[in-house]
Amino acid sequence: MSTYNGMKELSVFIECSTNSTPTIDTLKNYINLLSSFGYTHLYLGLTDAYKMEGEPYFNYCRGGYTVEQLQEVDAYAEEKGIELRVNIQVLGHLHYLKRHNCYAPLFDTNDSLMVGDSKVYELVDKMLATMSKAVKSRVIHIGMDEIFELGLGRYLKENGYVNNRVLFLEHLNRVVELAKKYNYTCEIWSDMFFRMVQGSDFGETGVIPADIRDSIPEGVRIVHWYYVKQPDENFTRHLRENKAICDEVSFATCARKITGLSPENKYCAEMIEQQLRICRQEEIDHFMVTVWTDCGAHCSNYAVLPVLFATAEMARGKSLAEVDKAKFKEIVGVEYDDFMFLDNLNNPFLKDDYYAGAKSYWGLLSDLFLGSYDMILSPDNNEAYKKLVPMYEAIDAGKYSMMFKNYSLYARVLSVKMNLGVQIREAYRLQDKELLKKYATEEIPKLITYMEEFVAHFEDWWLTENMAFGLEIHHLYYGGQLRRWKYEAKRILQYLEDGKPIDEMERDYLPPSVGPEVTEDNCYVTNPRLLISNCGF
Repeated sequence: MSTYNGMKELSVFIECSTNSTPTIDTLKNYINLLSSFGYTHLYLGLTDAYKMEGEPYFNYCRGGYTVEQLQEVDAYAEEKGIELRVNIQVLGHLHYLKRHNCYAPLFDTNDSLMVGDSKVYELVDKMLATMSKAVKSRVIHIGMDEIFELGLGRYLKENGYVNNRVLFLEHLNRVVELAKKYNYTCEIWSDMFFRMVQGSDFGETGVIPADIRDSIPEGVRIVHWYYVKQPDENFTRHLRENKAICDEVSFATCARKITGLSPENKYCAEMIEQQLRICRQEEIDHFMVTVWTDCGAHCSNYAVLPVLFATAEMARGKSLAEVDKAKFKEIVGVEYDDFMFLDNLNNPFLKDDYYAGAKSYWGLLSDLFLGSYDMILSPDNNEAYKKLVPMYEAIDAGKYSMMFKNYSLYARVLSVKMNLGVQIREAYRLQDKELLKKYATEEIPKLITYMEEFVAHFEDWWLTENMAFGLEIHHLYYGGQLRRWKYEAKRILQYLEDGKPIDEMERDYLPPSVGPEVTEDNCYVTNPRLLISNCGF
């Protein structure tokens, strides 16, 4: 399309299967917005978030859409000038199914299906048939990314070692043959082509065996994904290496929202400006923005609207500085800069040179007694978050008020929590019993009250955007914090009464085992297992 300076397709990819599944109304509203922004396509990242006839355990208790619901969304998208496409997984990322005995025999590893098993291809055929009924588009994205242990599980035991490249290409060819029954053109992520040859997701050596290109079925499109900033020369090389193995290459970037409640609009918009420029230089005419929901889906899909809008504006040839903020306000009903302010949940000091981090996430989950990454926090974080609260409350967020209220309530929680663990541990070390009593009888109860109010609102907000499935994850994480804080207050009071040491604090504290370059502003730990306990779970 000429309006996109050579870009034929400008698409958004919404993850619908990991931790959360948007409601039909949410999808329709998103379609309205994307149509107004000027996008041409919407991909639904389904993985297994759909219902299949005769497969009651497929997507069991995980939300998911019926064929009729997908048909409804497809028709609505068509009315708005958007082509709806689906992404499913036909090899990896299907570990949700393995928990069910009816699917476990189909697996090679915990994550990937068994290449060569006839029953696997019966299941894949049923997946393709279901999607063929649900959505009109004859382009389907079949995933096949990040299959790190292909052929090293049950396949190895039963068949001996076979090079993963052979297995991957065998499976790809068989799936593409099945897809031809439904007149599908298949798209796949490209990272495995490089990992199989070079041990990395992306090209590093510039040497790709000729048989890779020759083995990719005719008509398959590959999608190169990259979600962080990198030097121009690296990005250019990666695109060229993708073009060396396939004539049809698309590029996928991200509007990142996987660091707890906070999006990363500023970082991603700057990254995408560079990526669009180089994609044009390299004649890549399919550009996709992914919206993933890793690490719990705490953050709303609407929180990244500034990135999606800015991408559409820049795809038309504008610079990031030239993005039409008034047009955003006209479409969305909220100021562009107010949406951008959501980023500051990870940047409470409002630093202009803030890069990207996850402070609001690991700051919450760092244990009051055990400590972890809270040890790298500056001592005035509580006060900084306290100042954020009225700033979020003052925003006129219109129809997105429930989402914005999450931020003011969460900032209020952090205004007590961020430095509290360090303060408690220091008071215990100094045997300052008056201060410990204050923490146990005033600060922790205040923290609990603030958290309970946040969680109550978060529940209400969640159900306005997502299906109920997945909310239980947040109940476990947030509820676990509440129970832990109640225990810690009780233990402090017991200690003050009987003098029995608190085991968790009877030790020397070691700082996180990270390099000196890691600071509170760029620390990017988002795995709760690394934050909640050293004992594993």
